[in-house]
Amino acid sequence: MGNYCGIWIKFAPMKAFDKFRIKAGEYYLKKAMKTNLEKRKPLFTTFDAAMTVGILARVEDEQKLLLLKGYIKQLKEEHGIRKVVLLGYHDKKELSKGLQQPLDVYILSRKNLNWYARPMGIDYKNFVHQEFDMLLDLTRIDCVPLNFAIAESKARFKIGLYKEHKKALYDFMIILKNEDIHELFKEINKYLSSKNQAPVV
Repeated sequence: MGNYCGIWIKFAPMKAFDKFRIKAGEYYLKKAMKTNLEKRKPLFTTFDAAMTVGILARVEDEQKLLLLKGYIKQLKEEHGIRKVVLLGYHDKKELSKGLQQPLDVYILSRKNLNWYARPMGIDYKNFVHQEFDMLLDLTRIDCVPLNFAIAESKARFKIGLYKEHKKALYDFMIILKNEDIHELFKEINKYLSSKNQAPVV
């Protein structure tokens, strides 16, 4: 089985069932996007007004998890955000050693996906059903399981990195010349820290 993040599985040698699985995943993702777009009424907000924030990110290793936990701490301490919840995805069958999950951190692996890469389980369901004031997608390359999370999340305001094919998923998109995660943190803070900042979609 190919990776679900980064270069699509379709670019690697595949069996017929793998190709069918990808097509099915694309179909169900578009269906989820359409269903949720029809129901949603986005509500623009900033860090100054938000009380709850959801974060989506790939978690490749313990170092990345520590980096994300540091950003969560910053959001709480500098902006007074009461609750920040991370849903991460580790693109392996099992979680690597060191990827411990503290309170309000949930990390999924391939064993948490169904046959077309949609996440399953109580942690995923609880996350997407929470009506966060803001959802931050910190992925810099396509990640199929987390795309489902963006589409199905009941968050009021969804923010992510600009990608032409993901316009329907976000309410606010950020353009970066250098897609470094530290630069992404910086830009998110710049655009969402000011009460007077107008949305740029």
